[in-house]
Amino acid sequence: MGCRTPSNVEPVGRPGGPLPRAASDVPALLAIGGPMKGAPRVEIRIETERLQLRPMGFDDADRLASIFQDPVAMRHYPSLIDRPGTIRWIERTITNYERFGYGLLVVERRDDGEFLGQCGFIPQTVGDEGGPEPEIAYLFVRRHWGHGYATEAARACRDWGFRFLGVPRLISIISIHNEPSIRVAERNGMVPVAEITKPTGVPHRVYAITREVWREFAGP
Repeated sequence: MGCRTPSNVEPVGRPGGPLPRAASDVPALLAIGGPMKGAPRVEIRIETERLQLRPMGFDDADRLASIFQDPVAMRHYPSLIDRPGTIRWIERTITNYERFGYGLLVVERRDDGEFLGQCGFIPQTVGDEGGPEPEIAYLFVRRHWGHGYATEAARACRDWGFRFLGVPRLISIISIHNEPSIRVAERNGMVPVAEITKPTGVPHRVYAITREVWREFAGP
């Protein structure tokens, strides 16, 4: 996850090769409902065996702060995010819903509604050509790490993105030092396709999966 990426992109590979798991193993369902506070009228809801993903609203500020104020969870970010920054984060997410039809989603456990984190899409521009494309991004409460929630949510977003956004590929932009997030991207069928350097000076890799590769195991 991160901000708009700079243009110094160096290709390092091509997506392809076998994928570790079929999309049908983690079913993603789309539902449309009424408005919630601080969210657009049309809600995107994705469900998996254990998780439910819903639009983010201002009522989620305190829950998000439990991640944004955790120095371990935020160690690959430039800094912690305070309360005003959290509100701006939510505002940007709502703007993305309205402008692009996608954005980050709140992830909850289906059986008890426990807040786990966020996963969804951030519009990112990689390189000098073309417009924004959806990045699958994820950030979870630390006490919920190690249960496979990030992988399950990211796969569900991948499937939803290809089925409903009509994009040729989906990406994830990850610090070269963030090994857990890299593993999630790899489990999501992604491979490194470019390298960039963020304004902080930290090298990141762009991971991607194309629609063609996804179709090999997801079907039409």
